[in-house]
Amino acid sequence: MTFEGGGELGQVVKPSPPLRLILDALSIDEPSGVALSTTQVLDLLIHAADETLATLHAFDTTKLTSSMHDKLASLLHHELYEPSAATKEGGCVVADVCAALDEIDARLIDGIARLACTVGLALRRHGMVHICYIDEFSTETQYSPEFIVQDYTLLCAQQHIPASKCAVRVQAQRLTQTTMAAQLLEFNANAINADFIVVGAIGIKGPQATQLGAVDHSLPSYSHVSTPSGSNALRTLRHSSVPVIVVPPAPSAGIPASPTTPRVFVAAIDNSAMAATCFSTALKLLKPWDVLHVVHIQVPPRRFELDSTDAFATTYAPVYVAKIAHAEIQGRVDVVPHEPGATIAEQIQAYLATTRAAFLVFGLLGDTNMAKRPSDGANGQLLGKVASRLVVSPRCALVICKP
Repeated sequence: MTFEGGGELGQVVKPSPPLRLILDALSIDEPSGVALSTTQVLDLLIHAADETLATLHAFDTTKLTSSMHDKLASLLHHELYEPSAATKEGGCVVADVCAALDEIDARLIDGIARLACTVGLALRRHGMVHICYIDEFSTETQYSPEFIVQDYTLLCAQQHIPASKCAVRVQAQRLTQTTMAAQLLEFNANAINADFIVVGAIGIKGPQATQLGAVDHSLPSYSHVSTPSGSNALRTLRHSSVPVIVVPPAPSAGIPASPTTPRVFVAAIDNSAMAATCFSTALKLLKPWDVLHVVHIQVPPRRFELDSTDAFATTYAPVYVAKIAHAEIQGRVDVVPHEPGATIAEQIQAYLATTRAAFLVFGLLGDTNMAKRPSDGANGQLLGKVASRLVVSPRCALVICKP
């Protein structure tokens, strides 16, 4: 895209606070470390917008010094940073700059950790929020403890969490702990006793363990940690004694557009004892305006097993219809016939797409007794066959209930 004249930027004499923050963020992108003036940044955007945007898209955050990193992050998370207001003043050039800065911001702090924390805060009702930043590489950290405290305190304020209801801590990973998951679970057990643990699936370093943890104590309460899928996330899932919420990289439906925007929760249940636990867990997370779908994949009778007929439609389905009515929430119960050639997990995922679900609630184990043992030989609870497939390929935020 080529810009001529920089749009409305050519008419800017005194930038507003939102636009000034964006210009200040661009001014520190200088290899020599010498900050550009506001006038110089405006000239670059007016006369060399394409080149400036290309530089932003190729920006390497790993080469930032600690002080420059903190300065840039503080600008992008300032309470007056408002891309829409800056775009209205500066035009399409500023809109593209804001989009590029959003990409950079996601690499400054573990984006999925922040997303997991945001999802957890959106689920919160009245509890106390404890945020613990666990730094795996404390000797080579990119983030100062002061910045982490300020950044996540600001995030809580943006989510309208009272200051008296949130606390932020910074911890280095202890040598006595083999994994970040173990340290988080120990912290939760000894100091918090949370009702839920929220796990971000992927961190900024890909297969490397990353660094955030947060806990909210009360009903419901939450504990957050960012981990790569398959390592700390699965360890947390297996060893936690409370339900675990897994947030995939882009659960757009998990964060409502506004505090009162309805979210769709899907509780996938079978004929096992875990079904009632899943339903009650979903009720704890629902807000009055949310919607609950109870779905059951009806499997055909197994050959030569006359007592294997799936009677959910005539036994449990009416019970859940009555429970939804008694809870005075919006919802429905769907019994979906099993499709030959498709797995139960695949049919559940198709149902999620149809209902545009924000959260899927299901049990760690089902009624088939086909649990998978951890591939690494670690101790902990087994993972059911359907659950393991849903965890490997999440289509929305997952709420996994424990026996």
